[in-house]
Amino acid sequence: MASVTLDKGRYLFEAGQPVNELFIILKGSVSLTFPGGAFILSRGEVPGICEISCGVHFLSCKALEELTVMRYPISDAASLEFFLQQNQEYGVLFVRSAYRQINAASQCCELAHLRCRELYDACVKDAAFYKSCQTGEPVNGQETPPLPELPPFTEELPLDEQTSAYYLDIERHLSVNSDLEALAEKEIAPIASLSADFIKLITSAKSLEEFKILYKKWTSRSKILFKTKQADSSEKESVIPEYSSIPEQLTDSLQSILTYSGAEDSLCSVFKDLIEKYRNMTDRNASDDDSRYTRRQITAQFNKLYHLIFFQAVKDSAIPLPVRMFLYFGYVDETLAGTKNTACLAQLANQLASQSFPHTFTLFDWLIAILEGRREPSRNEFDEDYTRYLHNLKTAGTISASDERELTSDTKKKVEYELENMFPQVNKMTSGRIASFCPVFSDHNVLKAPDASLVTGQALQSEVAYVKSMDFGAYYREYTYTNINAGIPRELFHAEALPDFILMPCVGTRGVMWQEIEGRRRTTSARMMLPLFYMDDLRTAVIRLTGEYRWEICKRIQGARWNDLSEHSLTSEYFDYIQFYKKNHDLSVETKEKIKLSLQKARGNFKEMFVRDYITYILFEGTGSPRLTKIARSILFTYCPFTKSVRSSLAENPIFRDLTERYELRKKQQLHKLELLKKRVESSRCEMPQELLNEENFLNC
Repeated sequence: MASVTLDKGRYLFEAGQPVNELFIILKGSVSLTFPGGAFILSRGEVPGICEISCGVHFLSCKALEELTVMRYPISDAASLEFFLQQNQEYGVLFVRSAYRQINAASQCCELAHLRCRELYDACVKDAAFYKSCQTGEPVNGQETPPLPELPPFTEELPLDEQTSAYYLDIERHLSVNSDLEALAEKEIAPIASLSADFIKLITSAKSLEEFKILYKKWTSRSKILFKTKQADSSEKESVIPEYSSIPEQLTDSLQSILTYSGAEDSLCSVFKDLIEKYRNMTDRNASDDDSRYTRRQITAQFNKLYHLIFFQAVKDSAIPLPVRMFLYFGYVDETLAGTKNTACLAQLANQLASQSFPHTFTLFDWLIAILEGRREPSRNEFDEDYTRYLHNLKTAGTISASDERELTSDTKKKVEYELENMFPQVNKMTSGRIASFCPVFSDHNVLKAPDASLVTGQALQSEVAYVKSMDFGAYYREYTYTNINAGIPRELFHAEALPDFILMPCVGTRGVMWQEIEGRRRTTSARMMLPLFYMDDLRTAVIRLTGEYRWEICKRIQGARWNDLSEHSLTSEYFDYIQFYKKNHDLSVETKEKIKLSLQKARGNFKEMFVRDYITYILFEGTGSPRLTKIARSILFTYCPFTKSVRSSLAENPIFRDLTERYELRKKQQLHKLELLKKRVESSRCEMPQELLNEENFLNC
């Protein structure tokens, strides 16, 4: 072991070189680069540790300033294990650095994937636009040539959401715990096992970089041709607006927001200093302790400001533009957001203020709905709704019975409950980057133009309609209907309860199914949370949320017997299928191995397994492309049947024929029972209940 000093710009190691030793950075910082990404490591980090099982380096490590490192003769997993056995004090250091690096690589890969997806989508739109403009007539005296072939984007992220969340969770715990024994319950994976996932990420990033180059080549080859056709077209809506300047009232936005808040001078001063520090960071996602502390402090102060500003804004008939942007988007500073983004947000803020869609709320609109008594607060992280929370306070002797009655109808307290419980948790979760989360709008998080990534009520309605066009009963609940006068003593009917979508003021990549019902009534709307600016595919997100809702509402209805096969339900049958798949004689050895791998990716989470199968069911099975096992398909077809039109198109497929026939038989039995009820109502000379007619329509879907 010996220390080594390198000048700025020198390489500690380069990609392709064998892994002969590991290094601990004592002074300075390095850049680890690979095709498609890069990240920075500083004092206390161990560059190359995630490549220890690979034999060769996949990344290049370059000194960004004068660098001092300590060298250790560690070249493979065995020598690393031996070293840590002899030097246990290095354990946390090595493990913490490994998890930080795999999360940094994962973030690079996510960014590369989103950029490629954005490039591909832009190319697809350009191709469609060009095709729509073709008239068959020559352009500038020449025949219109075809566009070059567009390579399809097929690359998927190498790590699933659960695995990524697991790595982030471990890194978070390692940052606050000084020994590994304190984290034994977390089942921390050894460093050697991280290498495989790390290399998957680096390999995927390289592949994504190749896709990026392909799409840029396609764009450059078609650029002149596309511009010619675009100029020749009168379709002005296809022209993307350019934002080159910002409104005058957004100058010094931070000061305007702080003044409006009426916050104490100490809070304003602290927040301004924090924002300035954050603005000047070279890497706003940095994982060092100081950067983490800064982001945590900004988050705490931001949440306080949001509380103050909301209650100021609800009394104001003309909310200033920067304040509206703060409430909608988490915007605080024009420099931090960037000129183009700021100008774009200004236009979007005006649009959002004038738009309203059922079951779709910005956070600001949602809080107003609670304040006006149109909605109840969401559950907290302990699954307590507001009523239960007050009851527990009374039971504990914190408040009296009269206090409980008074607080039950106090809508301002309800808003405060929402701001203190749901908002901080969900805002961080929907961002998708828990370790590097910061609630203020920053241009480094923006991978798509804000107007292109904005989740609108119209877009959500469209995606919900798509889900219903495949799974017609997705948002229907059973309820008990009684009408003695009409001769209906007690029947189970179905009623639709569309979910409420709450759009959080952040840029993110994750949707959250927060709660399946409101209070205890099963016919109330679920709460589904999304970032207002969503950087991924919205359709897949809505399908995922619907799958989670399907699972959770079934668990809610079944109660403690949700996994009891004697009570046939979606959750009990799927639970039995996954739990005992190894003993199932209807599954081949190959299929069992696939289930095993899928279960490993889902980290043993049966709900996650179901959600993935549900996404596959909607996107592929519904179009006649079988991807599921026979048993999974049967369970989903039974409890999440396709609509009539989809069933008709699948009926000729031998894989779906038996399932379709069994479903149609059950439906005929239910319709026959309904016909008998209708005759009973007619004989009673009562008016036909609308609920009965609605049930008939439901069964005929």
